[in-house]
Formats: sequence, structure tokens, C-alpha cells
Amino acid sequence: MGLYNLLLPLKLDWTPVYSCNTALRVGQRVKVNFNGKDYIAVVLSFKDNSDAPGFKVLEVSEIPQGLTDISETEIKLWKFVSQYYMCTLGEVYMAAYPKYKVSTELKKPKRKIIEGQVKSISSREKYCKPILYQGASRAQYYKERISKCLETGYSALVLVPEVESATILKEAIGIEEAIVFDPALTAAKRRNLANELRHGDRSIVVIGTRSSLFLPFKNLGLVIVDEEQDPSYKQTEPAPRYNGRDVACVMASLHNADLVLGSFTPSLESLYNCKIGKYSLVRGDNIPKVNLQLLD
Repeated sequence: MGLYNLLLPLKLDWTPVYSCNTALRVGQRVKVNFNGKDYIAVVLSFKDNSDAPGFKVLEVSEIPQGLTDISETEIKLWKFVSQYYMCTLGEVYMAAYPKYKVSTELKKPKRKIIEGQVKSISSREKYCKPILYQGASRAQYYKERISKCLETGYSALVLVPEVESATILKEAIGIEEAIVFDPALTAAKRRNLANELRHGDRSIVVIGTRSSLFLPFKNLGLVIVDEEQDPSYKQTEPAPRYNGRDVACVMASLHNADLVLGSFTPSLESLYNCKIGKYSLVRGDNIPKVNLQLLD
């Protein structure tokens, strides 16, 4: 019998320990009972039996069929959000996998689960320096970057500040196969999209708001954040209270994906990152020269 540290979709500042007679994998999802209620938990780590607690440990209730493992990259991103934005890991898990999403996975499992099927990205070469693209007309530049990404067999994520902007940007870019990830998608379409992204069967372009950051990308090669200065990328309620643009930067780094931030009026922090050499600044056409003066 093994002991495992499990992540539950609850606001807990500690990690519950459960036992299981079957060997479990990190990232595997299991059903457990906590305080009289059933939850789908994620295996975070194996706990050495020599460090067994001096009290009775509950057993894992069930290993559901049809639930694909959570990838190492997803867990790393969740941990960053939890630590940087000072919330529990369980709250991030709830945001990434809300109850309705897990329910649809359980109702209609689409694939046979293979041990070790979902892994972190390691085959892609190191990503280039992030780019801040400043310009009023950014669609053509985005299209060129996305097309190059698709040609290499990787998927792309394009973030927009508002849902209404997603369809407009899709038409401007002119990539018909791009998928707009918004509340209008049915549960079945969301499930199918997640399955395709998780297993990397084909290259996909997803355009959506900050919630798209929690999609289970496997072969992610490009992340674009349009209107990167927009305050709508910041989530205030409920937790996790995060900045979608900044999380997108970390997500790109974890996947070794290229990162492009686009804006006509970039944020000061992005301009500063260009000044210190962290980002590369690319200017589009007809960018007026503006003299900036710092007033103390």
C-alpha cells in the first residue's frame, strides 16, 4: 500500500495524504472522499511509507476511467500561479478544472488512458527572446508567426482581453481553422478541444481570453498576447487573482514556446523589459515618435 500527496479542488493550505493499493502516477486523477463529499483529486507526489503519519489514512475511493493525467507542465504552471499570487493550489486547480468540466470528462471518456501518455514538453528547442510588437495593424504579423508555428507541427495560443475581440481578431488574421474558446462553446466541443490539445494529435490555433491559459496544451509552440497593456487581463474575483499576460509569459517559458506581446500603446513594464534587453522591440509601420518625460 502506497501513500500519496493529493491535490483537491478546495481552499486548503495543507496537502491531504491518501493511501492506495494500486500504484499511482504523478498527475493521475482519482476519486476520494473528503469530509463526507467526493472529489476528483490529482496525485502530486509519492509519500515515503517510512514517514507514515501516526493516524489512520483514508484510502482512494476509485480510479475513474476516462480521466487523462494532468501533465507536469500544467502542475508547474498551477504552482507558479499559487505561489506568485498568494492563493492555494486547490483554488488554481478549481479554476483550471471546474466541476462541470470534470463532469463532462467522466460522462463521455474519449480515449484509452496510457501510462505516461501526458508528459511535459522537452523535444522543442529553446524558445527565442520574447518580442514586443508595437503597431496599430498587428494581424498580418500574427498570421505570419502563427503560420510558421503550424508548419513546425506546434499549436498556438492567442490571448485577447475580451471575448468580443476573439472573433474580430480571428477574421483579421484570416486563419479559418482557428478555434475561438469562449462561453458559447458547448461542453462537448470544450471536451473535444481539450482532448486534442492534451494529446497533440494535430496543430491547433486557439483564440481566447485569460481562461484559455488553463487549457491542457501539449505541443505549444507560440503564445501571443494581444493588447498586452489591457487591464482586463487581470482577474480580481474569485481566486486565483492573476494577471493573464504575466501567466502567459510563464506558460510560454514552461513550454519553450515563442512569446509575442502586441500593442499600439505598450505597458511601461514591457517597454522597460525591452530597454534592459529582456524583450526584443519590433515596431510596425506608422508608429509616431513620442518624447517621454518622467515627472517626479
